Amino acid sequence: MDDTPVVLGINRARDASICLMHGAHVQWAIQKERLTRHRHHWGRPGDVRDLYLPRLPGLERPIDVMVECAAFGHDTNLLPQHDVALDHTLTLRHDARRARIPHHLAHVYSAFHTSPSREAVVMVIDAQGSPATAAAPSDVQPAASFFHVDRERIRGIGMQTAHRDAHGPAGLGMFYFLLTQALFPGEGNDGKVMGLAPYGDPQALGMPPLEVEGLQVGIPAVWQALLAEHARWRFGAPHASFTNSANLAAAGQRAFEEALLGLARWLHRHTGLDDLCFAGCAALNCAANDRLLRAGPFRRVFVPPSPGPAGTALGCAI
Repeated sequence: MDDTPVVLGINRARDASICLMHGAHVQWAIQKERLTRHRHHWGRPGDVRDLYLPRLPGLERPIDVMVECAAFGHDTNLLPQHDVALDHTLTLRHDARRARIPHHLAHVYSAFHTSPSREAVVMVIDAQGSPATAAAPSDVQPAASFFHVDRERIRGIGMQTAHRDAHGPAGLGMFYFLLTQALFPGEGNDGKVMGLAPYGDPQALGMPPLEVEGLQVGIPAVWQALLAEHARWRFGAPHASFTNSANLAAAGQRAFEEALLGLARWLHRHTGLDDLCFAGCAALNCAANDRLLRAGPFRRVFVPPSPGPAGTALGCAI
């Protein structure tokens, strides 16, 4: 009889995804949008029953271990519905282990444990993550987390938290989110900003760099005011020229890259490690990743194939 454990990882937040492992072997890992053709599709109660089970092999088997990402935002209210749907759909062994882990911790597992590194700094940068622990207050969430990881343990180096009641936004991921909303409103348009940036002049607007102090990134008031002028920058809008939009994208991309390099230099200086693993929504910015590799202090930089939220299902399973 095959006693290799069946392990299921589930991310049911933004870019919902699911991963099935048989022991250390990945049977499959897939993002919900690949099945629904709805970009960045959020997880919903009943996804496993209605969407995954009919299409993906192996879910009919008894599950030995199930690990889920801690939900963030309004999705927390759906936890009871998710649990009921899973209990009525999946078969868990009587001694099955079940856990929820923070979103950023799932990123750590997906980035480091799929890399060739034996020891590395892991950098996770999002606009916002999920509560750092199950007991964390809902109005305080990590925007960026930094870890020293090897094959035996995960040690925290530092964190930048986002406070919902703070006077102004902060964090590198939040900066790029605000930049994107000024140019391309909606969800999942960050790549359009990155693609527009080479057509602009990063110096044309005379904007200052972001404020980087240790592992904390601040957004200067002049940037906040500029990004609030949506009518001036909205790509394709009547009062926004292509040149203005491109110059803003270029300035924002340059500021983002320079701040990212500042974080990397601090981490390298304080850890002395040569390997960096990078995950979170910010790691989807391949132009910045190129700068990180060419101009950054780390000898090796690893970005997992799915560094955004979709990759956290794999991290959960690992």
